[in-house]
Amino acid sequence: MVMFGHIHRPVIRQEGDLSVINPGSLSFPRQEGRKPSYIIMETEAESDFKFFLKFL
Repeated sequence: MVMFGHIHRPVIRQEGDLSVINPGSLSFPRQEGRKPSYIIMETEAESDFKFFLKFL
């Protein structure tokens, strides 16, 4: 799993076994529409993750 920030754009992408996650930004969103965003991560098992992109 790779979690990163700085670009202020939300990303949830699966590349093979690798999850690439960026929550975006609550205070300075830069994606089209500029909606503040965050991600909720749920774990059900040691290697079972689910990600939910949320907008305010």
